[in-house]
Amino acid sequence: MTLRSDEIATLAALLRKLSRAQPWPSEIYEAYARVGVGIAIEVVCVRRDPNGWEVFLAKRPSRQQRPHEPYPNQWHSPGTILRKTDTFNSAFRRLETRELAPAIFRTTPRFIKNAISQDRRGRFLGVIHVAELTGTPRRGAFFPFRRLPKNLVPHHRSFVLPAARRALEHP
Repeated sequence: MTLRSDEIATLAALLRKLSRAQPWPSEIYEAYARVGVGIAIEVVCVRRDPNGWEVFLAKRPSRQQRPHEPYPNQWHSPGTILRKTDTFNSAFRRLETRELAPAIFRTTPRFIKNAISQDRRGRFLGVIHVAELTGTPRRGAFFPFRRLPKNLVPHHRSFVLPAARRALEHP
């Protein structure tokens, strides 16, 4: 696909305007994710149960709630995209206040590994961490690693959660 010169000028002007307005509307973010590489800060949140480790998962919105949602009604481990003004700590604080409240990190998120993923949403570099939580978030639930829900975001099932489980079992 080739853009005309007037389309290029319009897109460039809109992108310059957009760079000052984060967070972006989900429709714009999802379109951008298909052409750029995002840096996903993945924090697998866990708590110790007498029977082993449990992982916290939250459900993604439905398409009725968010029309451009790439993983409607699927469970996921909390994460955030690194914004241009972020540090790791500011990204962790955003997770605590937006996805995990009233729970807080009991331990500082510990880096496990980097992983590149490509799916229908786009291409991402996942910077995977694990952290223990104190308290229970308002939305979502804890699951034993051995009994995860079936409708889990695919890259969380295939490499994010397995990486965290290995790190917890073999520190």
